Amino acid sequence: MLCRLIYSSTIVPPFDFEDLRDILAASERNNPPQEITGVLVTTATQFLQVMEGPSDNVNELYRKLQRDSRHERLRLIEYTTGVQRLFDGWAMRGVHRGLMSDELTGFLTRKYGGDTAGGLVLPDNAFLATSLLFDVAHADLIGG
Repeated sequence: MLCRLIYSSTIVPPFDFEDLRDILAASERNNPPQEITGVLVTTATQFLQVMEGPSDNVNELYRKLQRDSRHERLRLIEYTTGVQRLFDGWAMRGVHRGLMSDELTGFLTRKYGGDTAGGLVLPDNAFLATSLLFDVAHADLIGG
């Protein structure tokens, strides 16, 4: 049965673009054979990730992620079975806040909230988290 799992976590420093590239390379290699798709959004301090695929495969990947030393304090936001894919087409699309256009960042901050330093706050509500991930997955990310 197809499921969708969304979680957030706190990044363990140091974490940089090279770390994100490593995660995405592993996802490109490992997720297609498992029929897992999704999106990973990172800020300076947080991950927000959605994974969709067969329940057994997504559950196994989440267990592996719980042991990953690059983040801590994983919080399960949503786990739903019997869903249609919203995030197909990407083994794992990765988006770092630093790569988003100013226009997209402004839109997301107005819609989902920001912190006192002007950074995007990632929601922990299932509906808002799904909406943010969908907005990011389907946006033109790089500003010109």
